[in-house]
Amino acid sequence: MTHVGTEAKPDMTPGLEDGRDKAPAMSRLPPEICEEIFLIVRDVHCRNWKKESLITMGWIGACTHVCQRWREISLNFPLLWTAIDLSRLSAEGSRTVLERAQSRALNVFTSRLSVGLDKMELLSHCGVPIERIAFNLSNAREVSLPWFRGSNSNALNLVSLKIAVANCPPVEHWSTPSALLRTPASSFLGTPFGNNKNT
Repeated sequence: MTHVGTEAKPDMTPGLEDGRDKAPAMSRLPPEICEEIFLIVRDVHCRNWKKESLITMGWIGACTHVCQRWREISLNFPLLWTAIDLSRLSAEGSRTVLERAQSRALNVFTSRLSVGLDKMELLSHCGVPIERIAFNLSNAREVSLPWFRGSNSNALNLVSLKIAVANCPPVEHWSTPSALLRTPASSFLGTPFGNNKNT
């Protein structure tokens, strides 16, 4: 049956006419909530940093490529950028993360020494305090930390040094400059490396 003389009424639902309520709910979250979400996403990615197959820096795309608003919030949230896996970023990418962290203390880790250690020199020139450093020494036969020489400010701000040595042979040579011995991390240096445990 055909109804004649009727016409569609405009949708007068408040807010719909200008498209404000059509935006996804996640794009309307308060900035403080977004920041908490970003930190959770980052920490989930970084939790198992010792696994080489894990993309520990995958949180960058997850936080910055959802929508323009999330991107703006994340790029202007320095605390988010304080966790950096040097083995998963290029030198340029590492510099970008350091810039975004501004002057916040860093948590630095690397799951692949052959890739990550060559970027440690960046940290000795960035002037940013380093709160923690964590290395995975899988298959490492010699370890040297040349970045903590002299009066390097990063050494003076280092709170802890974590060495992961699970399921790897003993490290044959460990070079520790005297500046590192004056930091709280020195408590880790006397731990034997041949016990196949995490330090």
